[in-house]
Amino acid sequence: MSFIPFIRRWFGAKSAAIQAQINKPDPETELVDRTEVLLEDLNDVQEHVAASFDSLPGAFLSKGGTRTDENIDLLTGGGDAGSLHTHANVPPLLSNAPPPAVASSSNAGTSVDAARADHTHASPPNPTLATTAPPSVGAASAVGSSARAAREDHTHAAPPVPALSATAPPAVAAASSAGSSGESARGDHTHASPPNPALATAAPPAVAASSSPGVSDHAAREDHTHASPPVPALSTTAPPAVAATSSAGTSIESARADHTHASPPNPALATAAPPAVAPSSSLGTSGRAAREDHTHASPPVPALSTTAPPAVAAASSAGTSGESARADHTHASPPNPALATVTPPAVAVGSSIGTSARAAREDHTHAAPGSMLLWGNSGWGTSTNTKYADPFWVTSAAGTTPIQVRVPRSGTLRRLMVLARVSGAGTFTARVRVNDVATALAVTVGASVTQAENLTDSIAVNQGDRIDLEVIRTVAGSPTDVTISAELV
Repeated sequence: MSFIPFIRRWFGAKSAAIQAQINKPDPETELVDRTEVLLEDLNDVQEHVAASFDSLPGAFLSKGGTRTDENIDLLTGGGDAGSLHTHANVPPLLSNAPPPAVASSSNAGTSVDAARADHTHASPPNPTLATTAPPSVGAASAVGSSARAAREDHTHAAPPVPALSATAPPAVAAASSAGSSGESARGDHTHASPPNPALATAAPPAVAASSSPGVSDHAAREDHTHASPPVPALSTTAPPAVAATSSAGTSIESARADHTHASPPNPALATAAPPAVAPSSSLGTSGRAAREDHTHASPPVPALSTTAPPAVAAASSAGTSGESARADHTHASPPNPALATVTPPAVAVGSSIGTSARAAREDHTHAAPGSMLLWGNSGWGTSTNTKYADPFWVTSAAGTTPIQVRVPRSGTLRRLMVLARVSGAGTFTARVRVNDVATALAVTVGASVTQAENLTDSIAVNQGDRIDLEVIRTVAGSPTDVTISAELV
């Protein structure tokens, strides 16, 4: 049953008996009749295949691409096998769809159908032919931007050819020039050449000591010659002896190649011993030459000292001894001063060499001089409330707001002292505060008193601490022009 659709597909062979056989039921009782009908139909198909076999592609045949009985038997199930079978080598179907239009690039395609022999591909539309004249020939080529195609008989206007010159060109010049004429030179034009200078008729000058371009307007002949200056005669007299200094000479004769100069006589060799080596050099006055193996007597070497050298002195001295110091001699060094055992004095206002015979230790320190802090006002006012003195001194009365200053270095604040130009009837206490906290460094000033001090108490302060001076009034009445000072050490 599978072979019949194959025959129908490729050859269109279909009989009423085959169609009936396909549609006929297949009961077991009708098996023999159906087999007989099928065999008759297969005989008809075999004849039809034999008649159409030459039109099949050669690749479909099993032996060299020609029709044979074995091919037909294999196709229709004939031969010794006596049964139906098929081959896998099946030609593709003919395409019933139009192929794609011509593309800008080639492509293998993906369809499994075969193109028909008379198929065509749609070509893209040709561009419209130009309807306007093309531009003139340009100085540089350009691809253009028009979407129209140029006609095959189109022409481009050429730029005008300059007219041929009818005037004679200028003569050859000393320097080249592009020219400014708008005409073309003719192919057989010539330029007038400047006239050649006349050949010289006079003899050229003799060879000179230095070169010169000359001023003549005649050309030298190719066979001209220049007179050479006369060669000086060879000398017939002996040259002078070698002199102490060189000289150009004044003779107008040439020296012969084998001439010689007399050499001055060599000085006689010395016959006396040379002097001993002297402390300083001297040219000498002898007219004799020193012999190459001469020697000078050396002065006697002083004897090595056998006594100890003196100790190192405060000042240097050449000495008076006639002996030499030995290479390993030593001088006694003065004893080092003892190290100080007492504290050095504080830094003073002026420098001093000191009188101590001891040496200062390398880690010693000097106490720095104290710094003075100062507060002052013209007075405290008449009320008994707490006031705060201004740093330095101001001409107004003290206020009720603390005015603080920062300590420039760590140390000890001591020796609080008060001075008033005019005493007052009241009493007050001046106290130092550090970082808004009252301290023990304070001084109390009684009535009718112009000065007071606290030389006992002291307080430690650190760099950056804020300090102010608090004035506590206990009895009304204020002194005039009050200053308060303290020492920072």
